[in-house]
Amino acid sequence: MKVILLKDVRGLGKRGEVREVNDGYAKNRLIPGKFAAQATPGALAANERSREAQDEARALRITELKQAAQMLEGKVVVFKRKMNDKGEAFGSVSEHDIEESLNSFGITAKLAEKKIIKTAGDYEVKIPLGEGIHANVKVRLEADL
Repeated sequence: MKVILLKDVRGLGKRGEVREVNDGYAKNRLIPGKFAAQATPGALAANERSREAQDEARALRITELKQAAQMLEGKVVVFKRKMNDKGEAFGSVSEHDIEESLNSFGITAKLAEKKIIKTAGDYEVKIPLGEGIHANVKVRLEADL
């Protein structure tokens, strides 16, 4: 029996895919558990329309993320901390501080790696924006006089 997956099913496929499965598996497990629906011509057409709408939305999101990456590229985010004579900060700049500073640019991002900066200088930080798109931002730690 052909079914359209309504949810991701481990070992079978992802949501929206059409799969051929045993009748018993479809009738006893997939359809009652709302994991799949029978692939009728109407359901297949609706699934195709849904997939096209998702593809368009994803393409629009990728375009927006690329624009955001271009806007962030080359930006310098400056943090000021009290420092000792060696240029070591008494506090630090964490990934949370960097994420909050990106909010001032209107960008919501979650850094993938822990980034703690304790020494004065310039640091290159890779910001994951989503969909495999990244932006490089320069983080500068300066002494607060």
